[in-house]
Amino acid sequence: MATNTPPTVGNEIVQRAPSPARFLRARARARQKAVSDESDEEKKAQAAGQSQKLTGAGFTIMILLALVKDFFDIIASASVVLAFLSTIAGVSVAFIIFLYLFFNNVSFTARKLTVLLAMFLIESVPFLALLPTTTISLLIVRYLEHNAAVKRIGERFAA
Repeated sequence: MATNTPPTVGNEIVQRAPSPARFLRARARARQKAVSDESDEEKKAQAAGQSQKLTGAGFTIMILLALVKDFFDIIASASVVLAFLSTIAGVSVAFIIFLYLFFNNVSFTARKLTVLLAMFLIESVPFLALLPTTTISLLIVRYLEHNAAVKRIGERFAA
């Protein structure tokens, strides 16, 4: 009579080591479950009425601050004195935006940091500083934060 009990040595059960194929299948199932659990949590949060990050009056104020700074950059390009003030204002606004993102629990992924670094580099080039890079980069960070597909792709490459 054959039974399906695992082999034993004394009172201890001896377990076989998993094969590489079984290990890889189990790992893939665990990743898939983690991704589906995250999407379920997002759906539950939205159903419960929890607000998403980078929305509401606070984000509107940050956009307005960025627009004022970008407009001031255009005006400041005509004067040496105002160009100096524009640099000080740019650093101050960038610090305020960073604090806003930090206190709103925005994760700083490689893509978001790249966008912010590109904003800084574009602002340092004299004629490109006329572009509204602060406003555009803030909107790109918001898009990256809210887009679930971008998050999943980033997580797959990070693992």
